[in-house]
Amino acid sequence: YHILGTRILEDENWQKFAKGNQSSLQGLANNLNVSERTLYYAIQFAKKYPKLDEVPEGKNITWNKVITKYLPSPKVDAPIIVPEEVTSVIKQGDFRGLIKELPDNSIDLVLTDPPYPKEFLPLWLDLSKESARVLKPGGFLIAYSGTCHLPKVIESLGTYMDYYYMISLYHKGGTGQNFSVNMWDRVKPILIYYKEPKTKQETWIENFMESPIPDKTMHEWGQSVEPFEKLLEIFSKTNDKVLDPFMGAGVVGEACAKTNRNFIGYELEEKYFNIVKERYDTK
Repeated sequence: YHILGTRILEDENWQKFAKGNQSSLQGLANNLNVSERTLYYAIQFAKKYPKLDEVPEGKNITWNKVITKYLPSPKVDAPIIVPEEVTSVIKQGDFRGLIKELPDNSIDLVLTDPPYPKEFLPLWLDLSKESARVLKPGGFLIAYSGTCHLPKVIESLGTYMDYYYMISLYHKGGTGQNFSVNMWDRVKPILIYYKEPKTKQETWIENFMESPIPDKTMHEWGQSVEPFEKLLEIFSKTNDKVLDPFMGAGVVGEACAKTNRNFIGYELEEKYFNIVKERYDTK
């Protein structure tokens, strides 16, 4: 990453990309087959630490820690415009505490993309428990998931909610590498659970969706907005109230604004909460 950032800063042919905003990085990212987010942080890394021995915590620091602790967030150029007829409420903090503010049976749909690593597995049980409380009868919980710990995720979600079905989400573009099993991850599960009584969606759909290349510009685990828009249109109605307990950079809130749904979002990390706050229209 340091070599890449230095090359961009020093090569005259790449100088025009060094200002590091999303629009200027897109073409170069496509040519190098990396994300715009990676290029942005590589540039910031080389700018802030021209020599590697200047990096805090030494050369063995992880790249994820570098970008979350020591580098500025990308410039936000993807505003969320909320229609006047709906509302968006965003709060910073742990969803397990914030969700206590919501009354029982007050949410039409929980739509979210929780973190996948093993250390976050306990959150899935809390997600199941609180969704079962705040969802209206017949409401759905829909969650993206990774595959490494899928059995445990399914077990946790099924503790308080009932299994409905699963959709396979196909990602275009580059794929993630799962070194534990030597697999390239091209598809991820979208898990659908419901609160009794069971109510079928009105529209027949395939259990397969395609996603454009996920946008990692604002969040390392960012997703494309289009699949969330489709899920909202299928499993909720205009003016419904939608909850995302793991807001990230606000993609579900963006989808809600585009489809005229009321939105409530929680985000634990201040860095990403501020990105979402900046994205929202301030009028």
